[in-house]
Amino acid sequence: MLQEAGKDTSEESSSTASLSSTDGDDSPEGEQVAQEYISKEVEIRAEAKVLGQLRALQVYERQAMLKAVELVYGPLQEAEAPSAEYLSVKAEETETNEPQASSLDEVTSKRDSQTAELQTGLDSSGHIRITKTKVKSKLPATMEEYRRVMAARNVQPSIFVHSTRVLYLFAGKRRQSDVSTFLKKLEEAGKIRLQLQEFDIERSETHDLRSKELWDQICETLKVYPEKVKHRKLDDSEFNPIANNYQSAQVSSTELEAKFREEEALGRMYPTRFSTLKQEFGEERIRIAAMAAIAKPDGTVRPLHDGTHSVQVNNRIVYRDQIQCPGPAEVAAVVRESVETLEAPFCVSADIKAAHRLVKVRRCDWPYMCCKANTDSPTVWVNRVGTFGISSAPYWWAKLLAMVGRFVGHLMMNAWFLHLVYVDDLHGSFVGREKFSNLWVWILAFELVGTPFAYHKFRGGFSSEFVGYQLRYDLNEVGISLRRGDWLVKWINTAAEKRFVVVTREFSEFLGRLGFVSQLLVWLKPHLSPLYAWASATSGSTVAKLPDAVILTMTYLLTEFRSETYMVSAKRPATFTGEQFRTDAKCTDTSVVLGGWEISTGRWFQLILSESDVPYLFSHGKGSQWASTSAELLATLAALVVFGWSGDARSRKELELHLTAGTDNRANEYLSQKRSTTKWPLMLVNMQLSSLLARSRTVVKLKWRPREENTVADDITNSVFTQLDMEKRLHVEYDDIPTEIIHALWQVKADFDEARLLAKTSIPKEPEKKRKRVDKTPW
Repeated sequence: MLQEAGKDTSEESSSTASLSSTDGDDSPEGEQVAQEYISKEVEIRAEAKVLGQLRALQVYERQAMLKAVELVYGPLQEAEAPSAEYLSVKAEETETNEPQASSLDEVTSKRDSQTAELQTGLDSSGHIRITKTKVKSKLPATMEEYRRVMAARNVQPSIFVHSTRVLYLFAGKRRQSDVSTFLKKLEEAGKIRLQLQEFDIERSETHDLRSKELWDQICETLKVYPEKVKHRKLDDSEFNPIANNYQSAQVSSTELEAKFREEEALGRMYPTRFSTLKQEFGEERIRIAAMAAIAKPDGTVRPLHDGTHSVQVNNRIVYRDQIQCPGPAEVAAVVRESVETLEAPFCVSADIKAAHRLVKVRRCDWPYMCCKANTDSPTVWVNRVGTFGISSAPYWWAKLLAMVGRFVGHLMMNAWFLHLVYVDDLHGSFVGREKFSNLWVWILAFELVGTPFAYHKFRGGFSSEFVGYQLRYDLNEVGISLRRGDWLVKWINTAAEKRFVVVTREFSEFLGRLGFVSQLLVWLKPHLSPLYAWASATSGSTVAKLPDAVILTMTYLLTEFRSETYMVSAKRPATFTGEQFRTDAKCTDTSVVLGGWEISTGRWFQLILSESDVPYLFSHGKGSQWASTSAELLATLAALVVFGWSGDARSRKELELHLTAGTDNRANEYLSQKRSTTKWPLMLVNMQLSSLLARSRTVVKLKWRPREENTVADDITNSVFTQLDMEKRLHVEYDDIPTEIIHALWQVKADFDEARLLAKTSIPKEPEKKRKRVDKTPW
């Protein structure tokens, strides 16, 4: 055994010596020695592979690795430098392009390195084979051992950072091996710049957990979320520290009592008397809020704690920073990134039970969260945890679940997964061969810290719903669920049956859900401005008929919902830079001429329209000159169809188009940015264009261009074709352009105008009475 080990050493030494002797030698003898050296190294690697051993890591290889790291990070200690055996494993994995994560007991340093044991045995042919056993070290038992192993695993010490800001909370007697002592030693060694804040939460009187100053420092140190600068104004009400329950709670007082008993069993509430509370906390701190109750299908009720009216608890709560939740961009990114791995994703959507009730509240704040199951009862119920109706509950729940989510991410280590958290809803995406194992580890990690899942609400597969969004990993699309989309269609149909006479409060509810949908179906967003304008101008109890502009918009939305899917592509858009084509329009008393030419191919078209074709661009006695902006946008619509950009598609694309217009007309450039208008008939053409772009998944960026900078499109509208190739002309008719929305909405407006005129003429006029002359006051 010793001879075999000595043989390896001598071969390694001789190989190193041969390499050194030929360094810089260009002679034929040097070339021969180099070839012999290479063949010998190949032979050693092949032999190691046959014997099932790791290839021998040459001395010069290890020294080169060590030198490269030390040049950047400084000298390494023996406990931080990876062992030769560990480097051999990683080198072989790298050469075969199959890197794997080693378990911690396989990560050895130079100090932990031991001579591998050799074992002998007979193979199938009867020959004696000598193999090495795999070296394993003990698993790390302390933080320092874990840090040292992780440093070796990364082939660089993790302590070499520029600046470290640490908030260290500890309780009880401090040990010499604790975190702060370790960090201070690093600072003394000049390896880090330390900003350390220590808080003894058990023994020190100056660091009382009830101290507002302490939490100011903690929140300042742990500042992760952006600062909240805008705060919503809550309803004003007359202050009353002891409020009466609402009628819904009084009717359901028995069910509320039963619910409170369940919460008491879980340690979340406890019953007491007002006198006891007064003696313990002081009368000035007690707030007994009004309760409401929402009946559930199973016969139980959901308690609602009104912390705003009368008791005014929420009015005095101020958020330090914003609560950030994933939106459409994050949802689309999860789907896109999962699909781009080229693995079959598997997703899970979960729900956490009573999330707001999982946050503990400090004892001194309990009297602010009191309530009664029955107004006439002397029993006062005190909440010990976050309460639905107190505005601080979602704030602290977001902080708590953020820490739990980071813990889960740390436990998953290098496993590929993505997860989203929206209040109490959770969504995870997993890919790869180990995706189902990783899924179980993910769930187990949440269970490990006591996360109470509502397992009957679990959903998953290649498609799942998450807080109203529909995620389709199989199609690489996101959108809204069919149920939510059909609700919008039903609401518009119901409003149409009532001749669009609505209650403003119900309309605001519809508009709020429409706004949620528009976060993903972005083609909706530009057309909602007239709806928001009307909703903001009327009170919640108003019953009125919707204005014409709002009715036209809702008619357009209904048409689109019926013909278009509720899904959009999550793929990265294909961006086409530079100008694709240029367009122009010419308006006269009798006709409208549309023209455009494609820059890359030289193809072009001309379309002459009369009043019978486009009645919405003509006005009696004015011709079509007044609608030049609408005509130019119609030319853009025609060019998208003629040049082949309007086909139905699932993938998104972005175009940059330049419009030819007069020097005093840049309206369409601004329209492409704002994407909304209520001007007539520009509103009709814009809606038709939006529909076309939504179906083709195209985003168009219109840019203004002076007429003198582009004479080709202008010549087309003037029937001057000297700069054009007549063989490249594309013949197009007005019927080839999709204008069904324009004409449908035009007919709706015509019906409005006719009905309004009929109503005015059908009302009999009363004879005018001669007004009595009013005497003026003498002056």
